[in-house]
Amino acid sequence: SYAAGLIGKAKIKVKKAGKKGLLGLKLEFIYKPDSLNIPMSEMAVKLEHCIFHAGIAGQYAQYARRVLQILSDAEIRAHASMHEHSQSHHHAAPMLHEAQDILVDITGSAFALQSLNVFMESVTCLSPVYTGGGFVTFSHGTFPVPSPAVEQVINACGIPVAAGPVDRELLTPTGVSILSALDCKYEERNTSKTLVRHHGILGAGFGMMKLPGNRPNAVLVHIFDNGDLK
Repeated sequence: SYAAGLIGKAKIKVKKAGKKGLLGLKLEFIYKPDSLNIPMSEMAVKLEHCIFHAGIAGQYAQYARRVLQILSDAEIRAHASMHEHSQSHHHAAPMLHEAQDILVDITGSAFALQSLNVFMESVTCLSPVYTGGGFVTFSHGTFPVPSPAVEQVINACGIPVAAGPVDRELLTPTGVSILSALDCKYEERNTSKTLVRHHGILGAGFGMMKLPGNRPNAVLVHIFDNGDLK
């Protein structure tokens, strides 16, 4: 809530959610869409306020700063690749759009990792990471998914991706920057031992977007000790 309120007015509600037997929590972020685009330098200052206010420290604070840096670099490269440096489109300073959303995502993910006492070097993600499909529209026009900024991070960091399974944007610039900053290992979905549910703790975080085909829009997190897989 503190992060959301740093840039304009916003409310955050946490509710129980579930679909197709999967239970978890959903964070509802209520704010004015497309509001308050701010310079990247200002976003860095606001992120420092959030890190301090939330008590985020050590490797988790460094992770939050790394997410913002990756995102900012990708946006700059994407704008350059789209030839957006004409007089009509040039910003006096590099800007981040939908700044409230970005600040909440970065602060929230860092706080969650710290609260769960996750060792950053032990994070594993399932691959491929699905980008979604179709088209996405933002301040610079309409583009095919993955968006130019997402492609910049995918290519720079070698994240294993695949299109689909729905025609919606599933991997956003902030989301792919979070993945990149985690510097996680990747395991194929059909062979990963992390899908074993008999050990550890399994949690689900639901998104607000409704997916076609009644698919659950959720991120699964499975926390376990290495000994659980033996």
